[in-house]
Amino acid sequence: MLTREEPNGRRRLRYIALAHLKGGKSYTDVAAALRTTRHTVARWERWFERDGLKGLASKRRYWCNQRLPRTQKEEPV
Repeated sequence: MLTREEPNGRRRLRYIALAHLKGGKSYTDVAAALRTTRHTVARWERWFERDGLKGLASKRRYWCNQRLPRTQKEEPV
């Protein structure tokens, strides 16, 4: 089973969600069991259908890199 071999917790949770969906559970049931929203579960399934297991990897978050470098100071407004 992939979940036991996966070191990344987020990806492991996504694998569990897909296993529940494959078992016939609804988005709402899976979301309640994993304490997330049904929209998130549906998004994970879309990623999997589009890109396979590679699609379940964590996506890069671009908003995290919007800080100024330490050498540059923010100008007062």
